[in-house]
Amino acid sequence: MRLLVLLGVALLGYFASAQINPNYNRVMFWHNELLVAINQTGSSIYWCGEYEHTALSIATHEALISIGCQRASHCNQATANLVVDVVGHHVLRHYYPQRWFIYEDILTNAFLAQHDTDVKDTAKRVGEREATRAIAAVAATGIFELPEYQFALGVEGRYQPTPPFFKQPNQQAWALATPLVLPSAGFFIAPPIPPITSQTYEDSVQETRIYGDVNSTVRSVYQTRLARYMDSTNFGGNPEGSMGTFTRIAEACIIQSNKNMFDTAAIFRVLSQASFDRDMVHMYNKRFIFDSWRPITVIRNGAPSNPRITRDPNWTPLLFYNSNQEYPAGHPTQSYCIVTVLRRMLGRDDFMFTLESGHADYPLFAFNSLEHFLQDSASARIWAGLHFRFSINGAFALSDQVCGYIHDRLCHNNNCFSN
Repeated sequence: MRLLVLLGVALLGYFASAQINPNYNRVMFWHNELLVAINQTGSSIYWCGEYEHTALSIATHEALISIGCQRASHCNQATANLVVDVVGHHVLRHYYPQRWFIYEDILTNAFLAQHDTDVKDTAKRVGEREATRAIAAVAATGIFELPEYQFALGVEGRYQPTPPFFKQPNQQAWALATPLVLPSAGFFIAPPIPPITSQTYEDSVQETRIYGDVNSTVRSVYQTRLARYMDSTNFGGNPEGSMGTFTRIAEACIIQSNKNMFDTAAIFRVLSQASFDRDMVHMYNKRFIFDSWRPITVIRNGAPSNPRITRDPNWTPLLFYNSNQEYPAGHPTQSYCIVTVLRRMLGRDDFMFTLESGHADYPLFAFNSLEHFLQDSASARIWAGLHFRFSINGAFALSDQVCGYIHDRLCHNNNCFSN
């Protein structure tokens, strides 16, 4: 009990510091609350919070639109702050009911600080309505279903049970879910995989074989550390998960662009919906179009159609847990998606930012542009031994279509921002 009290005090101390940070508006505050919830609860939710992130983003943006904040001159800041607090409380309490007392305290204090009854009534009515709608919209996509999967055992190039766990492929539900914006999960298809007999395929296998080996002599210390960091919470990865990485990048770009609270909500909404639908498309491609084997399969066993790809039965990747199909690479589709959206919405690439690793021996990763982050974060999947170079290129091509399309659908004539 004493431990729980101390933990609660520490968390509330964090909340207080976040609330007074002049760079953090209330939208960013609640996205940070989500990261804290993921970190503190050890959330196993897919992609470490992607559907909570999406529900929070949609609800926040819709609530601010409902009270007139798309026109800055019509936006009552007190109502805007409070409606965002109502949304944040409602969404996070839904997904993390064990932390209800934290969100209840934040909202209670926000209401106590506001003496205008009309402001409180409007914020409560609009915030709860939009939060309920957004949670329902995410649930209606069907991502919680558990479809069956049949291995194409012994078929060259097709996904095989992967050591050391030999599990059924996970995340298959996303391949059958209904997107939020796209017409269907199969609306865009990645470029074809190069033939196994091609030089491109051989070169990709060799690159992963050399750089992704657990005992690689060519992979640098930086490459090893970034490979671990980009792998979410596995193998010493980012304790905030992949959504934490992309939230931190978005926050840095928003602050450097001096965007207001409504524009922050708009950016997070486009980012989250683009990333959400991208997940469905890339898993649809993985399962139904390509169903491709992992590097560990071809490197350990060789390829019957290409004897130049030599067998190494003892080859072990730096990271080895993955249990889903290889092509197109998932993390690079997500990296490309956030970079595409931020570039289109903010009109520049030259943001400088750091990412905190959570590890004392390599506390920070520094990037001097979105392109710098994109290339290194994607290559980290090769350095981890989990993907091929052609899978990263395919991921970029697929995500360019998906996330560009979603940005254009949500931001007709660049009208996402307040005016």
